[in-house]
Amino acid sequence: MKKLIFGILTLCAMAACNLDPKQADSDIMISCEALKSEDVNGMPQNAVYAIIGEQKTKLMDINAACMQLEPENYGGYGIPADAIAVAWSWFAGLGDYFYAKQEGEKTVFYHALITEETPKDGIKYEPIATYEGGKMTVHALQ
Repeated sequence: MKKLIFGILTLCAMAACNLDPKQADSDIMISCEALKSEDVNGMPQNAVYAIIGEQKTKLMDINAACMQLEPENYGGYGIPADAIAVAWSWFAGLGDYFYAKQEGEKTVFYHALITEETPKDGIKYEPIATYEGGKMTVHALQ
């Protein structure tokens, strides 16, 4: 049963990570890919990528498959309405939320780690990557 659920989540991850409707008209996406079936503790392993045109840059590894967040729900998770790419994941009481936003001449990618106890107004996003002048810079996580 565990492998069936993981298989379904993996298929959903491959199909769902790029589902944000705003992404269809943009060449900027946040994508997740399964790395391997699961780690030694039975947790799924996925990599999160920023994709701009043909350039694909790994942002981080996470322990869950990505899902779609509908634009009308952005505000409930501290994601600005003008975000141009969004992905989120949830596994065992922990969630990773990602969004990209155009800020002047650059695109900034943000991440927040959320637990079941995190109040909606307490979500803190940190910049994890910046795309500017044709170059992607991934920032060290704190």
